[in-house]
Amino acid sequence: MRRSRYRWLQAIARFYVSVFRAVPGVVQIFLAYYGLPEIIPALKTWSPEVMVILALGFKYAAYMAVCGVYGRNVPSSR
Repeated sequence: MRRSRYRWLQAIARFYVSVFRAVPGVVQIFLAYYGLPEIIPALKTWSPEVMVILALGFKYAAYMAVCGVYGRNVPSSR
């Protein structure tokens, strides 16, 4: 997240992490299942399981991005 030298990439990453960490998982699943197919009609053929995995994957990726940033600050003696 902070490793890019381009500020616009840092801003996109910060926005992504802050949005996906702030919104509860149930709301993300609801929006992925009911909202995304309205925006992208090709997603109407996808199964509910795929939409749940997609929503949780985006949420988990935001948490892992934060863990990757703060994980580097742990001293090596541990």
